[in-house]
Amino acid sequence: MNKIIYAALLSVLFVTALPAAKAPELKVQSILASVNGEPISLLDVIFETGREEAKLCALYSGQELWEETRKLRKKVLEDIIARKLIYADYQSNPFTIPPQYIEDMMDALASEFAGGTRDSLDKKAKKMGTSTKELKEKAKIKVAVEMMMSDQCFKNILITPKDTYEYFQQHKEEFSTPAQVEIEMIFLKDNEEKKDSIKETIREITEDTKSGDAKIFRSLAVLHSEGPNAENGGSLGWIDETKLRSEFAAALKGASPGTVAGPVKTEEGVYFLRLAEKKTEENLPFEGVEAKIKERLEQKEREIVYKKYIEDLKSKAVVRYYF
Repeated sequence: MNKIIYAALLSVLFVTALPAAKAPELKVQSILASVNGEPISLLDVIFETGREEAKLCALYSGQELWEETRKLRKKVLEDIIARKLIYADYQSNPFTIPPQYIEDMMDALASEFAGGTRDSLDKKAKKMGTSTKELKEKAKIKVAVEMMMSDQCFKNILITPKDTYEYFQQHKEEFSTPAQVEIEMIFLKDNEEKKDSIKETIREITEDTKSGDAKIFRSLAVLHSEGPNAENGGSLGWIDETKLRSEFAAALKGASPGTVAGPVKTEEGVYFLRLAEKKTEENLPFEGVEAKIKERLEQKEREIVYKKYIEDLKSKAVVRYYF
Protein backbone atom coordinates (compact mmCIF):
# COMPACT_ATOMS: atom_id res chain seq x y z
CA MET A 1 0.00 0.00 0.00
CA ASN A 2 1.32 3.48 -0.89
CA LYS A 3 2.68 4.84 2.42
CA ILE A 4 1.90 8.50 1.70
CA ILE A 5 -1.72 7.81 0.86
CA TYR A 6 -1.97 5.37 3.78
CA ALA A 7 -0.86 8.11 6.18
CA ALA A 8 -3.31 10.60 4.70
CA LEU A 9 -6.19 8.16 4.96
CA LEU A 10 -5.24 7.25 8.52
CA SER A 11 -5.19 10.91 9.58
CA VAL A 12 -8.87 11.35 8.71
CA LEU A 13 -10.15 7.87 9.55
CA PHE A 14 -10.88 8.42 13.22
CA VAL A 15 -12.61 11.80 12.96
CA THR A 16 -14.74 10.80 10.00
CA ALA A 17 -16.20 8.03 12.09
CA LEU A 18 -17.60 10.50 14.60
CA PRO A 19 -21.36 11.10 14.44
CA ALA A 20 -22.37 14.43 12.92
CA ALA A 21 -24.74 15.11 15.80
CA LYS A 22 -21.73 15.79 18.03
CA ALA A 23 -21.03 19.07 16.22
CA PRO A 24 -20.95 22.06 18.61
CA GLU A 25 -22.79 24.35 16.21
CA LEU A 26 -25.65 23.60 13.87
CA LYS A 27 -24.20 25.71 11.06
CA VAL A 28 -21.37 23.23 10.42
CA GLN A 29 -24.05 20.81 9.28
CA SER A 30 -24.66 22.92 6.18
CA ILE A 31 -24.75 20.53 3.23
CA LEU A 32 -22.12 21.45 0.65
CA ALA A 33 -22.62 18.64 -1.85
CA SER A 34 -24.06 15.18 -2.39
CA VAL A 35 -22.90 12.09 -4.26
CA ASN A 36 -25.70 9.86 -5.49
CA GLY A 37 -27.89 11.37 -2.78
CA GLU A 38 -25.34 10.93 0.03
CA PRO A 39 -24.71 14.36 1.66
CA ILE A 40 -21.36 15.94 2.53
CA SER A 41 -21.55 18.60 5.25
CA LEU A 42 -19.28 21.48 6.17
CA LEU A 43 -18.38 19.54 9.31
CA ASP A 44 -17.11 16.63 7.18
CA VAL A 45 -14.79 19.07 5.44
CA ILE A 46 -13.59 20.92 8.56
CA PHE A 47 -12.59 17.64 10.19
CA GLU A 48 -9.99 17.27 7.44
CA THR A 49 -8.87 20.90 7.10
CA GLY A 50 -8.34 21.82 10.76
CA ARG A 51 -4.55 21.53 10.91
CA GLU A 52 -3.96 23.31 7.62
CA GLU A 53 -6.37 26.11 8.54
CA ALA A 54 -4.26 26.77 11.64
CA LYS A 55 -1.22 27.38 9.42
CA LEU A 56 -3.15 29.73 7.15
CA CYS A 57 -3.58 32.11 10.10
CA ALA A 58 0.17 32.73 10.07
CA LEU A 59 0.28 33.41 6.35
CA TYR A 60 -2.81 35.53 5.67
CA SER A 61 -5.27 37.89 7.32
CA GLY A 62 -8.64 39.51 6.59
CA GLN A 63 -10.24 38.86 3.21
CA GLU A 64 -7.16 37.02 1.94
CA LEU A 65 -7.37 34.57 4.85
CA TRP A 66 -11.04 33.95 4.08
CA GLU A 67 -10.26 33.30 0.41
CA GLU A 68 -7.42 30.89 1.16
CA THR A 69 -9.55 29.03 3.71
CA ARG A 70 -12.32 28.76 1.14
CA LYS A 71 -9.88 27.33 -1.44
CA LEU A 72 -8.61 24.77 1.05
CA ARG A 73 -12.11 23.65 1.99
CA LYS A 74 -13.14 23.45 -1.67
CA LYS A 75 -10.15 21.20 -2.44
CA VAL A 76 -10.92 18.91 0.48
CA LEU A 77 -14.58 18.78 -0.53
CA GLU A 78 -13.51 17.57 -3.98
CA ASP A 79 -11.26 14.97 -2.33
CA ILE A 80 -14.19 13.66 -0.29
CA ILE A 81 -16.40 13.54 -3.39
CA ALA A 82 -13.68 11.61 -5.23
CA ARG A 83 -13.35 9.07 -2.42
CA LYS A 84 -17.09 8.45 -2.43
CA LEU A 85 -17.07 7.97 -6.20
CA ILE A 86 -14.13 5.57 -6.04
CA TYR A 87 -15.74 3.51 -3.29
CA ALA A 88 -18.95 3.32 -5.29
CA ASP A 89 -16.85 2.05 -8.21
CA TYR A 90 -15.37 -0.60 -5.91
CA GLN A 91 -18.83 -1.64 -4.75
CA SER A 92 -19.95 -2.14 -8.35
CA ASN A 93 -17.28 -4.84 -8.74
CA PRO A 94 -15.92 -5.68 -5.27
CA PHE A 95 -12.78 -7.71 -4.64
CA THR A 96 -11.35 -9.32 -1.54
CA ILE A 97 -9.48 -6.95 0.74
CA PRO A 98 -6.69 -8.67 2.73
CA PRO A 99 -7.86 -8.58 6.39
CA GLN A 100 -4.33 -7.71 7.51
CA TYR A 101 -4.58 -4.33 5.72
CA ILE A 102 -7.55 -3.43 7.87
CA GLU A 103 -5.96 -4.79 11.04
CA ASP A 104 -2.79 -2.79 10.37
CA MET A 105 -4.86 0.38 10.05
CA MET A 106 -6.71 -0.39 13.28
CA ASP A 107 -3.39 -0.95 15.08
CA ALA A 108 -2.12 2.37 13.72
CA LEU A 109 -5.28 4.09 14.96
CA ALA A 110 -4.84 2.58 18.40
CA SER A 111 -1.23 3.77 18.47
CA GLU A 112 -1.95 7.32 17.28
CA PHE A 113 -5.20 8.09 19.05
CA ALA A 114 -5.58 5.74 22.00
CA GLY A 115 -2.28 4.88 23.66
CA GLY A 116 -1.45 1.79 21.64
CA THR A 117 -3.95 -0.90 22.62
CA ARG A 118 -7.20 -2.11 21.05
CA ASP A 119 -8.92 -1.90 24.44
CA SER A 120 -8.00 1.75 24.78
CA LEU A 121 -9.14 2.36 21.19
CA ASP A 122 -12.48 0.76 22.01
CA LYS A 123 -12.89 3.03 25.06
CA LYS A 124 -11.85 6.08 23.05
CA ALA A 125 -14.33 5.23 20.30
CA LYS A 126 -17.20 4.81 22.77
CA LYS A 127 -16.31 8.10 24.44
CA MET A 128 -16.50 9.84 21.05
CA GLY A 129 -19.88 8.30 20.25
CA THR A 130 -18.72 5.63 17.78
CA SER A 131 -17.43 2.04 17.99
CA THR A 132 -14.54 -0.12 16.86
CA LYS A 133 -16.97 -1.93 14.55
CA GLU A 134 -17.72 1.37 12.79
CA LEU A 135 -14.03 2.23 12.73
CA LYS A 136 -13.31 -1.11 11.06
CA GLU A 137 -15.92 -0.41 8.43
CA LYS A 138 -14.34 3.00 7.82
CA ALA A 139 -10.93 1.32 7.59
CA LYS A 140 -12.28 -1.09 4.99
CA ILE A 141 -13.58 1.83 2.93
CA LYS A 142 -10.26 3.66 3.13
CA VAL A 143 -8.29 0.56 2.12
CA ALA A 144 -10.68 -0.15 -0.76
CA VAL A 145 -10.25 3.42 -2.04
CA GLU A 146 -6.47 3.15 -1.77
CA MET A 147 -6.41 -0.14 -3.65
CA MET A 148 -8.72 1.17 -6.36
CA MET A 149 -6.52 4.25 -6.83
CA SER A 150 -3.42 2.10 -7.00
CA ASP A 151 -5.00 -0.14 -9.61
CA GLN A 152 -6.54 2.62 -11.72
CA CYS A 153 -4.00 5.45 -11.42
CA PHE A 154 -0.59 4.28 -10.20
CA LYS A 155 0.25 1.32 -12.43
CA ASN A 156 2.22 1.43 -15.67
CA ILE A 157 3.88 4.80 -14.97
CA LEU A 158 7.55 4.71 -15.98
CA ILE A 159 9.95 7.62 -15.48
CA THR A 160 13.47 7.06 -16.86
CA PRO A 161 16.80 8.54 -15.66
CA LYS A 162 16.85 10.56 -18.89
CA ASP A 163 13.49 12.08 -17.98
CA THR A 164 14.70 13.15 -14.55
CA TYR A 165 17.99 14.65 -15.78
CA GLU A 166 16.34 16.63 -18.55
CA TYR A 167 13.82 18.02 -16.08
CA PHE A 168 16.65 19.06 -13.72
CA GLN A 169 18.50 20.88 -16.51
CA GLN A 170 15.35 22.77 -17.48
CA HIS A 171 14.25 23.65 -13.93
CA LYS A 172 17.42 24.12 -11.87
CA GLU A 173 15.95 27.13 -10.09
CA GLU A 174 13.30 24.91 -8.55
CA PHE A 175 15.78 22.76 -6.69
CA SER A 176 16.70 24.87 -3.76
CA THR A 177 15.21 24.60 -0.31
CA PRO A 178 13.78 27.99 0.72
CA ALA A 179 14.62 29.68 3.97
CA GLN A 180 12.12 28.46 6.57
CA VAL A 181 11.15 29.37 10.10
CA GLU A 182 9.48 27.32 12.80
CA ILE A 183 7.16 29.56 14.79
CA GLU A 184 5.23 29.39 18.04
CA MET A 185 2.45 31.93 18.56
CA ILE A 186 0.45 33.63 21.30
CA PHE A 187 -2.55 35.60 20.06
CA LEU A 188 -4.77 37.95 22.08
CA LYS A 189 -7.93 39.21 20.42
CA ASP A 190 -8.93 42.86 20.62
CA ASN A 191 -11.72 43.24 23.16
CA GLU A 192 -12.85 46.73 24.14
CA GLU A 193 -14.64 45.45 27.24
CA LYS A 194 -11.47 43.78 28.53
CA LYS A 195 -9.08 46.47 27.34
CA ASP A 196 -7.41 47.01 30.71
CA SER A 197 -6.98 43.32 31.52
CA ILE A 198 -5.55 42.66 28.04
CA LYS A 199 -3.02 45.47 28.53
CA GLU A 200 -1.94 43.82 31.77
CA THR A 201 -1.70 40.41 30.09
CA ILE A 202 0.42 41.90 27.31
CA ARG A 203 2.72 43.50 29.89
CA GLU A 204 3.08 40.20 31.76
CA ILE A 205 3.76 38.15 28.62
CA THR A 206 6.30 40.72 27.42
CA GLU A 207 8.14 40.46 30.72
CA ASP A 208 7.90 36.67 31.08
CA THR A 209 9.09 35.88 27.52
CA LYS A 210 12.19 38.09 27.52
CA SER A 211 14.42 35.04 28.03
CA GLY A 212 12.94 33.25 25.01
CA ASP A 213 12.57 30.10 27.08
CA ALA A 214 10.52 27.54 25.11
CA LYS A 215 8.74 26.00 28.11
CA ILE A 216 7.68 29.39 29.45
CA PHE A 217 6.41 30.56 26.07
CA ARG A 218 4.45 27.36 25.43
CA SER A 219 2.93 27.47 28.90
CA LEU A 220 1.81 31.05 28.34
CA ALA A 221 0.33 30.06 24.98
CA VAL A 222 -1.74 27.34 26.62
CA LEU A 223 -2.82 29.79 29.33
CA HIS A 224 -3.58 32.91 27.28
CA SER A 225 -3.55 32.35 23.52
CA GLU A 226 -6.74 32.55 21.47
CA GLY A 227 -4.86 31.55 18.33
CA PRO A 228 -4.32 28.25 16.48
CA ASN A 229 -2.85 25.23 18.28
CA ALA A 230 -2.84 27.04 21.61
CA GLU A 231 -3.21 23.71 23.40
CA ASN A 232 0.09 22.63 21.79
CA GLY A 233 2.01 25.72 22.83
CA GLY A 234 0.98 27.71 19.78
CA SER A 235 3.18 25.73 17.41
CA LEU A 236 2.64 26.51 13.71
CA GLY A 237 5.36 24.21 12.38
CA TRP A 238 7.70 25.08 9.51
CA ILE A 239 6.71 27.95 7.20
CA ASP A 240 8.57 29.41 4.19
CA GLU A 241 10.05 32.69 5.38
CA THR A 242 8.97 34.56 2.25
CA LYS A 243 5.34 33.54 2.80
CA LEU A 244 4.97 35.10 6.25
CA ARG A 245 2.46 37.93 6.47
CA SER A 246 4.25 41.29 6.38
CA GLU A 247 3.78 42.13 10.08
CA PHE A 248 5.33 38.84 11.17
CA ALA A 249 8.19 39.06 8.67
CA ALA A 250 9.08 42.53 9.91
CA ALA A 251 8.96 41.47 13.57
CA LEU A 252 11.21 38.43 12.98
CA LYS A 253 13.65 40.06 10.53
CA GLY A 254 17.19 39.21 11.57
CA ALA A 255 16.00 37.26 14.63
CA SER A 256 17.89 34.23 15.95
CA PRO A 257 16.27 30.99 17.19
CA GLY A 258 14.93 31.48 20.69
CA THR A 259 13.95 35.10 20.04
CA VAL A 260 10.47 36.27 21.03
CA ALA A 261 9.01 39.13 18.98
CA GLY A 262 6.10 41.09 20.29
CA PRO A 263 3.73 42.51 21.03
CA VAL A 264 2.97 42.67 17.29
CA LYS A 265 -0.17 44.78 16.88
CA THR A 266 -2.54 43.99 14.01
CA GLU A 267 -6.14 44.79 13.08
CA GLU A 268 -7.42 41.66 14.77
CA GLY A 269 -5.34 41.78 17.94
CA VAL A 270 -1.87 41.31 19.38
CA TYR A 271 0.64 38.56 18.62
CA PHE A 272 3.76 37.27 20.32
CA LEU A 273 5.97 35.15 18.06
CA ARG A 274 8.75 32.83 19.19
CA LEU A 275 11.28 31.78 16.56
CA ALA A 276 11.91 28.15 17.52
CA GLU A 277 14.22 27.15 14.62
CA LYS A 278 15.46 28.55 11.34
CA LYS A 279 16.69 26.98 8.10
CA THR A 280 18.69 28.86 5.49
CA GLU A 281 18.18 28.53 1.72
CA GLU A 282 20.17 25.71 0.12
CA ASN A 283 20.86 24.86 -3.53
CA LEU A 284 20.89 21.14 -4.23
CA PRO A 285 22.91 19.10 -6.81
CA PHE A 286 21.22 16.68 -9.23
CA GLU A 287 22.30 13.66 -7.18
CA GLY A 288 20.49 15.09 -4.19
CA VAL A 289 17.21 15.72 -6.01
CA GLU A 290 17.02 12.91 -8.60
CA ALA A 291 14.65 10.84 -6.47
CA LYS A 292 12.54 13.92 -5.76
CA ILE A 293 12.31 14.74 -9.48
CA LYS A 294 11.30 11.19 -10.30
CA GLU A 295 8.60 11.32 -7.63
CA ARG A 296 7.39 14.67 -8.97
CA LEU A 297 7.16 13.42 -12.55
CA GLU A 298 5.41 10.25 -11.44
CA GLN A 299 2.98 12.32 -9.41
CA LYS A 300 2.26 14.53 -12.42
CA GLU A 301 1.45 11.48 -14.53
CA ARG A 302 -0.71 10.05 -11.75
CA GLU A 303 -2.65 13.29 -11.47
CA ILE A 304 -3.44 13.21 -15.18
CA VAL A 305 -4.71 9.63 -14.96
CA TYR A 306 -6.51 10.33 -11.66
CA LYS A 307 -8.29 13.38 -13.07
CA LYS A 308 -9.50 11.39 -16.06
CA TYR A 309 -10.62 8.55 -13.77
CA ILE A 310 -12.65 10.88 -11.51
CA GLU A 311 -14.17 12.72 -14.47
CA ASP A 312 -15.29 9.37 -15.87
CA LEU A 313 -16.82 8.38 -12.52
CA LYS A 314 -18.59 11.73 -12.24
CA SER A 315 -20.12 11.28 -15.67
CA LYS A 316 -21.79 8.10 -14.41
CA ALA A 317 -22.91 9.49 -11.04
CA VAL A 318 -25.17 12.24 -9.69
CA VAL A 319 -23.00 14.88 -8.02
CA ARG A 320 -24.70 18.05 -6.81
CA TYR A 321 -23.27 21.17 -5.20
CA TYR A 322 -25.26 23.43 -2.82
CA PHE A 323 -23.13 26.57 -2.64
